[in-house]
Amino acid sequence: MSDIKLDGDAAVVGGIHTDSHNTQNNYTTTTNTTNNSTVNNKTVYEAQKTQTEIYQQNERLFLEAVQERLVDGKLDNLRLAELNQLSIQWQIAPMRASQIIDQVRRNISVMQGSKGNEFLTEQTLNEVFNAIQTNHTDILQRKFNGLEQLARVMTADNNIQFYYHLLLASMYPDKCALAFFGSRTDNYWQLFWAHVAFIKTGNVDNATVLLPRMGGFGCPQGDIALLMALDNLADYHKNGKQDYYRQQTLQYLDQAVQNGMSEPLGALWYAVKEMLEDKPQPEEWYQFYCDTTLAELKPKEKIKMAVPPQMPTPPPMPKFNAQNVKLNQMRGFNPLQAANNMGLGVATPPPMPKASAVPPMPGQSKSAPQPAADALDDRYGIILTNANALARKYGCSTQDVYDVFDDFIQNAYDQRMYWTFLDIAQYGMDSANEPPSWIECNEAVSRCIAENKLTAGADLHLFIIGGDDVIPIPRVEDPWPYGSERIPTDTCYAFEGTYIVDLLDNRDSDFTVGCARNNVARLPLEDGKLSTDIRSDLGAYFNISGMYGDGIPVGNVLMISNRDWIPASCTMTQHLPLLYNNDDPELIRNGMYISPKLLMQDAESLGIYCKSLDNADMLMFNLHGADAKGMCGFYSEAEAFNPSLLSHGKARVFNTVACFGARYAGYDRNDSMLLSALYGGGVLLYTGSLVSVPMFSSGETDEVRELILNPGTGSEVLMRLYPLYQFKGMTGGKALLQAKCDYFNMCRNIEDDCFSMSTALMFCLYGNPMLHVRRSDHVIESALRNDAMPPAAVKADGMPLRKTMCQRLLKKDMNSQSLIDQIRGYVDDNLNAIRTMVEQHLYRQLGLNPQTLDSIDQFSRPTIDGNYEMGYSFNYHDPNRQYAADTFVEVDAKGKTKRIYTTKKLNFRKFRS
Repeated sequence: MSDIKLDGDAAVVGGIHTDSHNTQNNYTTTTNTTNNSTVNNKTVYEAQKTQTEIYQQNERLFLEAVQERLVDGKLDNLRLAELNQLSIQWQIAPMRASQIIDQVRRNISVMQGSKGNEFLTEQTLNEVFNAIQTNHTDILQRKFNGLEQLARVMTADNNIQFYYHLLLASMYPDKCALAFFGSRTDNYWQLFWAHVAFIKTGNVDNATVLLPRMGGFGCPQGDIALLMALDNLADYHKNGKQDYYRQQTLQYLDQAVQNGMSEPLGALWYAVKEMLEDKPQPEEWYQFYCDTTLAELKPKEKIKMAVPPQMPTPPPMPKFNAQNVKLNQMRGFNPLQAANNMGLGVATPPPMPKASAVPPMPGQSKSAPQPAADALDDRYGIILTNANALARKYGCSTQDVYDVFDDFIQNAYDQRMYWTFLDIAQYGMDSANEPPSWIECNEAVSRCIAENKLTAGADLHLFIIGGDDVIPIPRVEDPWPYGSERIPTDTCYAFEGTYIVDLLDNRDSDFTVGCARNNVARLPLEDGKLSTDIRSDLGAYFNISGMYGDGIPVGNVLMISNRDWIPASCTMTQHLPLLYNNDDPELIRNGMYISPKLLMQDAESLGIYCKSLDNADMLMFNLHGADAKGMCGFYSEAEAFNPSLLSHGKARVFNTVACFGARYAGYDRNDSMLLSALYGGGVLLYTGSLVSVPMFSSGETDEVRELILNPGTGSEVLMRLYPLYQFKGMTGGKALLQAKCDYFNMCRNIEDDCFSMSTALMFCLYGNPMLHVRRSDHVIESALRNDAMPPAAVKADGMPLRKTMCQRLLKKDMNSQSLIDQIRGYVDDNLNAIRTMVEQHLYRQLGLNPQTLDSIDQFSRPTIDGNYEMGYSFNYHDPNRQYAADTFVEVDAKGKTKRIYTTKKLNFRKFRS
């Protein structure tokens, strides 16, 4: 195979600029004599150096020593011993010394390139080339990891770079796009194939800006013409096969030949030309390019989007049976196929009707073994949005908005996912000045279900598109007395009318899937006008979502836990196939990465974690979160994970129980883990909370500290059930709804009604609710062994919500050093009597500083037998510790500890005035 060559100086963009950054200074040593004292100027200068300057100088000297001993790329025992001695002499920490040695070794490996790898390179390239020629994608998938390792080392080998980036863009286009964003160097073939990946994923704007950058490599102009032909091919199929785009494609293909292309692009040229045909019939030698590289551009027949009166009435969806444990059994009827069989034909979709008309409806419409693709069942759902509001946010026309949804709905139809499109603007509910309430939007969903004869129930999916300024987020009273005043939750959209509000007011009693009208998820956006375009945001997410209609393969789960919550975290993960690396045993406990051993600032531990992150399918976190601006990561004693790490992985599922782990309303995109994950992070299903997440402990033991470390409650139990239901093959929307209802009805009498209901309400799903994780019998069997699966169907007890009533007795005076002094003068003799017990017992057992007692409440809680439990709540808050959780200790009337609540929220109150 001949080496791939580019015309001109392809290796240099705009020439090479060299600059001297040598900070070593030369000093002339002089000697002055004053009063018989001799002063050496150099000695004085050295003595005036700060510790930081001395440390930097020692690091530089150590770096030079490492480079000198690794000049041939080999480090034997003698050289290593010398370096160890020097690191001790110059006070270089062992971890930092190892980092410097590893970095020098990697740099030398890159500079040496293919030296010593000639045979491996030749054999790998031959196998890859032959597999492409014969369209054996299975072989290419097996060879990809090896090719990737060669590409990282042999950055100057054009053959390796061409085929690596070709396979990356062809088989993993979203990962190709993420790799481009994370790259700090320029690579011609990465630019070329990243352009193709952006076109495949619908990110046209990012693709367009790459073309001018390629000119700096002095590349053949035919390469540019070929990419422009590919762009027009995409527009040809996207815009109803307009002849203009066909002619443009042919014109650019002709120019590519005339201007000359890079040699290996010939097969892509033939593939682009073949894809103009209605039924491509490529020859075998370039069939891979048609079937895989340009798979997203394959011609597809559009299904007619008809106005409902013109469409035959479909038979009703199967009735929902709450007792049926088999899910997704709605199968068989294809309304658009029926319309086609009746002679209505196939046509390009008409424009959306005017606002006064009803919107057109497109039909009803240890790592575990890698799960196989699931057999598809019919899935039904409603897309709820406000097209006018989206158009205002993106600065585009309403028709542009409709076009994005039309592509998504038509592609979903091919995968037996039937969406009904509900635009509230068509219901006269759009107003830039007075947006509708969530109750009005919820009523519109009920009307849509009735008008389209959809069967309500937990198997019906509601997909909300947009943030709070498109479809409002319901905010309900937090039933837990120590929590947020209001909980923002889309759970209200899963039930008729104001069912959740009535439940919290004791006007309804059951919280079960049998009471649900539908399951619900949202694809959120930040507030206000956006600088991005709708196809790069919603369109790109829809395109990646479309790749997983047959299920998201999840063979492993990567978990990070706070060190203090290891037993609680095991509650979440003991039945899951955890992924970890044993390079540092202190970093791993029970298969989980542990922080603060793992921190963003610790390069060594972070490097080990990233090796696992590269191969992770599902991410889980039990860490602190924060609501402060600029603090979008997850934390223990410091930052343990932030959005920048998302570019390292390929995980499609993201579950977190951190406080504010799903924050987005009121935050910029780069200040939200959720938005960063969905738009650019490759995540398709994200589950988390918009508010502070509490933890719960209860018991009669005097060793109160042990209560905090009991295996998990609250969010940990919910997150034990939810991934399990995902691995059972439920859709994401159904899995979370089932988990929330089962958790509440299992735990309400063990924890506390209000605590359990608050926890169930605060967690929401973000992403396409019809997507599902492929079923894994391995995980289900493990859950049975670990008692993670409920032994039988969980039923409600029919009891109304037993709400805890609290009355504030004392609040720490801002000028007082201790609330204990205020208790002495309080008129409640009983509270005064237990003061000593509180001081001696709680402070000793929980380690809480007396100065952190912030307030005292008196509570009253109904019990199962109809009586009332009375007591006091001692509430602790330390404004001087950033990573200290708030703690709420409930004692009975005799001062005996009954319950302990803590939060996972970082303490930023001290930063707010």
